[in-house]
Amino acid sequence: MNNPILRKYPSNKRLYKSSDSTYEGWLSNSCIFGMAHHNDPLPSIDRIPSDIINFYSFFAEGSYDILSNLIENGINENLEHLTIGFEHNNAKYGYKDYSKISELLASTKFPKLKSFEYGIDFLLVNEEQYYPHLGDLTNVLANMPLLEELDLSGSFKLQKKIDLKNIKKIYILDYYTEISNGIISKETLNYLMESNFENLEEFEVSLTSDNNLTYYLNESIFRNNIDKLKCVAVDGRFEKGTKDRLITILKPNVEKLILDEIEEDK
Repeated sequence: MNNPILRKYPSNKRLYKSSDSTYEGWLSNSCIFGMAHHNDPLPSIDRIPSDIINFYSFFAEGSYDILSNLIENGINENLEHLTIGFEHNNAKYGYKDYSKISELLASTKFPKLKSFEYGIDFLLVNEEQYYPHLGDLTNVLANMPLLEELDLSGSFKLQKKIDLKNIKKIYILDYYTEISNGIISKETLNYLMESNFENLEEFEVSLTSDNNLTYYLNESIFRNNIDKLKCVAVDGRFEKGTKDRLITILKPNVEKLILDEIEEDK
């Protein structure tokens, strides 16, 4: 049966790529919401197929109803990749605060999810990117026990350390989010840096704030993964001596080390 919730969105922005599709650009067995297509490279859908394992939605706050439908039908249980972000032609659906979506994600399990991309601003043209507030991710990430790749764009909150033993790649970007919804707090960053990541290979964090907030970067995450780390990139304003400490710990062991954009408090 066609779903009236999905039909609220333009037909050329609710797409399906089957395992048999030869179209390039998205993973197979995927739904893609929020991206317009031309010349019909992918079919439009009125319901979410039960066989999908990859899901993309670029309606930002407008993704809530679609994700609710996905969860109601139990499709979350088989997802391996999930992207929730924003494309600028969808601005009317809201794009600044994903907190309600995070509450929804925290209410269910994603037992097979390996890759989670949240808050990405997908630019089709040369526009200024916008980074949202993602809300409380403590229970969201707890519901993704097999996660291997985590990409967060925007501010978020953690209330405790998290346990993601399979995580290999972490990318955190918070760029002037406080203009509307606050920034990543010192406490949240510390919870992240003290979390249980046993197989971390790549770690990138970029924290840019208008109010000159100075962060302390706990090195536990690096010391605990020193034999596995291949890439570390840090950008933002940190306490004096941060760069030297990281060089001492990481330079002998990490193949790709990018620390040039660190600004230190005097």
